Amino acid sequence: MNPKELQHDKKYLYTGGAEPVEVTYRYETINRYMFRMNDNDFSLSVVSVRFNIEELQCAD
Repeated sequence: MNPKELQHDKKYLYTGGAEPVEVTYRYETINRYMFRMNDNDFSLSVVSVRFNIEELQCAD
């Protein structure tokens, strides 16, 4: 996903681990993007966002 398309407090799918998990985008710092998962903040690089963050698909 293009990091410029991230929206504050929106939920996304992080696919960089053993299983995809739901994360919430918080804010951008210099060369990093802050996310929240299970009440813990963590940062991802621009490259990690491009390859490991996807929009959640709504089940209709």
